[in-house]
Amino acid sequence: MAISIDNLISNQQRLLSSISHELKTPLTRLQLATALVRRQCGETDSVKPIEREIERMDKMISELLLLSRQQMNSQVKRDIFYANSLWEEIIKDAQFEAEQRGIAFLTNIHLPKNELQLNGNFRLLESAVENIVTNALKYTKDKIELYIFIQEEEFLRICQ
Repeated sequence: MAISIDNLISNQQRLLSSISHELKTPLTRLQLATALVRRQCGETDSVKPIEREIERMDKMISELLLLSRQQMNSQVKRDIFYANSLWEEIIKDAQFEAEQRGIAFLTNIHLPKNELQLNGNFRLLESAVENIVTNALKYTKDKIELYIFIQEEEFLRICQ
């Protein structure tokens, strides 16, 4: 029975590896094609959305593989980290993208630096938060407002 389960897990890992390769290969070709278009035509607005979507798909494939691997291991690696470390890079990247697209990106963040600790898988939480911010950028027309603060409630801290 144990050998059979090990074989199933091994087969699933090979399948994931194969799927990853099959999905990433066309993305690499698309990246090369867009680079060629950029070289031949110069910086064009029509290539930027294609590059963003390629990058987004590549990231989604990587995240899917990470999730699948962690599910196979049945234990998600948990770390203790500060909440501000989760937001800093995401906000910086989002502000840059918003600026490039002419979108106002307003932030109102009241998180004490290196005070609020979280216990979880940093990469998965970062991915979830980044997905929310990326969707906000994707679906807004002119402005995004991001509010992050801590509210004290007796023995509970609520991060909204």
